[in-house]
Amino acid sequence: MLVWSAVSFFVLLLELLLTNHTEEPQLVGVIAALAGTIAAIAGLGPPALRRAALVALSLVALAGVAGTLVHWREGAEERAEYAYEYDEDEVYEEGEGAPPPLAPLGLAGTALLAGLAILAGIADPSPPPLGRQSPPPLVSPAFTPPPYLGPWR
Repeated sequence: MLVWSAVSFFVLLLELLLTNHTEEPQLVGVIAALAGTIAAIAGLGPPALRRAALVALSLVALAGVAGTLVHWREGAEERAEYAYEYDEDEVYEEGEGAPPPLAPLGLAGTALLAGLAILAGIADPSPPPLGRQSPPPLVSPAFTPPPYLGPWR
């Protein structure tokens, strides 16, 4: 799950860079995606590093929620401006418009999943046993079958 989360954060980072999401306030998303990638990989380390990764993932999740609020506010302003200045003859260019309001929740959700995976690893840090294990017995040794009474009794 942590490897999947690291890949998801990295893909989010690439998407933000490819869409030129690099202006001053927008860099928060880029930095959060990079921090999420590093934190998810760090979550695979020893317990002390896992705890630090949990703190970093909490900050990434907060950045995602804050980004959602910013996107909602900008979207509301954009919609209000569009409604006020609407002109049937004016053609709007492709790409104009409000930012997607729920897009930053991808950071928050991925951080939550990675954090839960780390918490599960901290709760049970013992690795599974290696080597060939004998399967558990199908019947308890204390079990004795009832006497056979035949098909007519």
